[in-house]
Amino acid sequence: MICCRGTADSRRNGRAYISPGPAAVKVRKLCRALSDDSSRWYDFVRGSLEFGVRTPENSRSEANVSVPYWSQSCPQCGGYIADPLLECALPKGHSLNLLLQMRPGSALLCPYCREPIGFDDQGTLIGADPDWPQVRYSKAALEDKKQSDGAPAAMSLEEWAKLYRFQRPGTREPLENYPYAP
Repeated sequence: MICCRGTADSRRNGRAYISPGPAAVKVRKLCRALSDDSSRWYDFVRGSLEFGVRTPENSRSEANVSVPYWSQSCPQCGGYIADPLLECALPKGHSLNLLLQMRPGSALLCPYCREPIGFDDQGTLIGADPDWPQVRYSKAALEDKKQSDGAPAAMSLEEWAKLYRFQRPGTREPLENYPYAP
């Protein structure tokens, strides 16, 4: 379970842990408003937004993975990506770690235009080099995320993405004809 949405329900070691809930949009807007440098993370106490992934193994301990809060627009289509949902991306490993660290060398297929995007040395989104390994969203992981957001089961991933996750499209709507990871 990703602990990055909803209302803050506890604080441990200076990190705000967020549980699922309807306040998710308010938290994202608050984080955007508080972060002057949109390429940085925001922590409610220390100045960087740190998200944690909980697994059965660490559910009673501190979250061990930080997921960046990008707050940047795709340089190809202008679609705004606040939370890149990297916990829903495949393959796991070095390519995904580079994206988590906002470093060059790996690309995510944009949820809007499906063009590869990555980072330069300053942590700014750029059109990725075609030789960089690509990371794509897993349809099953996004379906799980949709369910945890409380979206109706009958809602399509495209509708969910537009209403809950990718609310400021550029030239295209989110996840339309997206080539999901196998």
